[in-house]
Amino acid sequence: MTETPRLSPEDYARSVVAVPPLALDDDGHFAADANRRVLSHIADGGISTVLYGGNANIYHFGAGLFREALEGVFAVCPENLDILFSIGPDFGKAMDQAEDLKDVGIKNALLLPMAFPSDSAGIVAGARQLAEKLGFGLVLYIKRDAYLAPEALQTLIGEGTVSYVKYAVERGDPAQDPYLDVILDAVGVDKVASGMGETPIADHIGGRGMSTFTSGAVCIAPAASNALLSLYRAGRTDEAA
Repeated sequence: MTETPRLSPEDYARSVVAVPPLALDDDGHFAADANRRVLSHIADGGISTVLYGGNANIYHFGAGLFREALEGVFAVCPENLDILFSIGPDFGKAMDQAEDLKDVGIKNALLLPMAFPSDSAGIVAGARQLAEKLGFGLVLYIKRDAYLAPEALQTLIGEGTVSYVKYAVERGDPAQDPYLDVILDAVGVDKVASGMGETPIADHIGGRGMSTFTSGAVCIAPAASNALLSLYRAGRTDEAA
């Protein structure tokens, strides 16, 4: 078992967070060499964290493939790259997967967003049980309006159940987002990443000053994505555009 370091909001903010696909062979098993090449390319471009979640299709992994992928990506990951691995989205599946994370020694997990049937109270209760089982706080993925009450999120972060947030509620105009406004007021910009790729970052990073952003395109052009992050942070929006 290899213990991985716990990532803080400051760690996530060191670069854009890449969200890679997960390569499988023709038989549907983990393809070690292909995944090694993807991760090496990302790391060589200056990225410090990768998230295996939606783009990796973790939602649809069975128990066997989940364990295989979990062990495989850590075996081929460069030393200078940190991994955030996803669990869920449903509570029972996430509780089972928590055992796999503990067996491998992983200390960073994102809880995938649950659709029906769930409500704010259930998400709070489930997140607490998962964090207790894992022994550390989760990264929470918010992908629909009113997914979790902002005051509940503030409580979860305050008690250590949630350590960080990926926000990905899509809007026609990212600047008009009252739900995001109240979340940032409740927990602070340093604990929330923009989670929809490059589309909203002129507002999310350049306007609101959110921590960082997650993206699949980073896996193709990691250095360019990091340059975008730096330009928007510096207020150089014309250059970024």
